[in-house]
Amino acid sequence: MNRNLPKEHAVNFLKYCPHCGSEQFVAQSTKEFACAQCGFHFFTNSAAAVAIIIENERGGIMLTRRARDPWKGMLDLPGGFVDPGESVEQAAHREIREELGIEIDHLQYFASSANKYVFSNYLIETTDICFTCVASLPSAAIVPMDDVCEILWLAPDDINLETIGGESIRYLVGSYIAMKKLRH
Repeated sequence: MNRNLPKEHAVNFLKYCPHCGSEQFVAQSTKEFACAQCGFHFFTNSAAAVAIIIENERGGIMLTRRARDPWKGMLDLPGGFVDPGESVEQAAHREIREELGIEIDHLQYFASSANKYVFSNYLIETTDICFTCVASLPSAAIVPMDDVCEILWLAPDDINLETIGGESIRYLVGSYIAMKKLRH
C-alpha cells in the first residue's frame, strides 16, 4: 500500500495501536488504521490551519519570511494551526498576535486549499482556511515574532509566487491577486 506514498506519510510511521500498544495495527487505507487485537479504529484526518492576507491602505499585501522549517527563508502568509477547542476565527486572531504582535478586526473569509506540510519528517495534511483583512496600524507597530523573521509589504504585481513556500499558500495568494485584478 505504501509504494507510491511519500516516506513521511502516516502509513510508514504508525506501527503500534495507540489504544493497546499492539503491533497488529494495520493500515486499511491511506487514512484509516485498525487494530486486529483490540478493534480500535484510527483515522488520520486533515488538520485545520489558517492563513491571513493582510492588505494596507495602499493595496500592498503583507508577506512574512519564515524563520523555521518547513520552507525556512521563503515567503508566507501569517497564520498557523488551529488549536483544539478553538474556532478558525479565534486561531486567526491568536496567530496574528503571536506572529505580529497586533490585533486585527474585520476578518473576512476568502478561500480554502488543501496542503501537505512535512514537519519532523512526518506528513501533516492540512486544510488551509484563508481570511483577509485591512491593516489600519502603521507598519512600525507590527513586529515579527514566533516563526516570522521579516515582514514585507509588496504590491500585488511585485509578488513572485515561486518565492512563497507551500503550494497552498502560493495558490491562495495567486487567487487573491487574480481576484483583485478582476475587480480593477
